[in-house]
Amino acid sequence: MSTVGFFGSRALGADQAGSIEACVARFAAAGRTMATGCATGADAYALAAALRSAGPSRTVVFAAFDRSGVGSWRQSNVEGVQAAASAGATVHWLAGGPLTNRLVWRLVNRSRAMVDSLDAAGYDEHSGIVGWVTGAPPRSPGSWGTVKVAIARGLRCVVFPVGWPAASMPLPARGAWVQAGSGIWSRALLWVGSTA
Repeated sequence: MSTVGFFGSRALGADQAGSIEACVARFAAAGRTMATGCATGADAYALAAALRSAGPSRTVVFAAFDRSGVGSWRQSNVEGVQAAASAGATVHWLAGGPLTNRLVWRLVNRSRAMVDSLDAAGYDEHSGIVGWVTGAPPRSPGSWGTVKVAIARGLRCVVFPVGWPAASMPLPARGAWVQAGSGIWSRALLWVGSTA
């Protein structure tokens, strides 16, 4: 079963929750599994939407902390992830490595673990990653790191630029960003890699 990974900025405002809800619901209706991280902001909105639309059996969380919350920080969605686990969602605790690793590396590795899980599931037009990012580089380095890894894996990558011009989208490889579609996708950009 194809899996879609949701990610984005920890500082994402609640005004974007509806956009995330609509996207998650679209993939859930197509029978997809939802994956996300353990932070506040985009991860937290995606997790809540996944539990509502896809249900716990099709919700996967990659957490940088352990089951008790050790290893978390002020922008971790500890209670939300613990509640998802209690409801029956699959949670990969310490997905970024052991607590002896610095937090910044656990967060980076947790995001890579999510992308790796999508890569292993195979590619089609209903898999890949979808993110809501509040700034072009150097802002939101974690989100752009996730984009870079996903594109390197050949995964489908869609980004909603939130509060900044799409013309500032970075070019992480040979290719271009194009409008992702109409309706809920009209404000999103899709990465199209170059074969030249």
